[in-house]
Amino acid sequence: VFLFFRKNPTSATSLSVGDVSTLANFNPDLGTKIIVHGWLAGPKDMDDSREAYLATGRDLNVVMVDWTAGANNILYNLAKDDVVSVGERIAALLDFLSEQGLDQAKVHITGHSLGAHIAAVAGNRLTSGKVARITAKPWGQLGLLPFREEYPGHRSGNEPRNPRFLARCIDHYTTWPAPFRVKGVYLETETVMAQVQADAM
Repeated sequence: VFLFFRKNPTSATSLSVGDVSTLANFNPDLGTKIIVHGWLAGPKDMDDSREAYLATGRDLNVVMVDWTAGANNILYNLAKDDVVSVGERIAALLDFLSEQGLDQAKVHITGHSLGAHIAAVAGNRLTSGKVARITAKPWGQLGLLPFREEYPGHRSGNEPRNPRFLARCIDHYTTWPAPFRVKGVYLETETVMAQVQADAM
């Protein structure tokens, strides 16, 4: 998990759950954007989104979640096995940041492809409040986790299946991978810019 901010837009700071010393550059009073890449993707595929957020001139915490080790598995069924654990780690990070003063009502999680499902798991597992917004862009008609039965073991206990329990606001976009889409498979700068401009946080 890597942190960027307006005064340091290209050199990342690593954040670790339970390690307050990694939070020197994290400002809990600012809005926090969490970007999660998808299947067969990695940090470079989130650069446009990070740059779009930071180009607005607003002071923000922009956090990029790198789960390349799992996402780069060419076998989709194996890659998706990491979805729940990565989502739970994000939730643990947000709970830790909440202990340091972060207001979950200032948090916006954006995920593409399997990253969209990870974002939903993070919202579902969070114990310190409800994030302001989740923007999910799964491929095709995969839908939002944790509401799909194709992910065995993705729910704990009797959790609600209604998306309204994940965040105060949910954006759900259907996207298709190349070559079915002219602009490719990842989060486009134009889309993120539109979200930033419409964001009321």
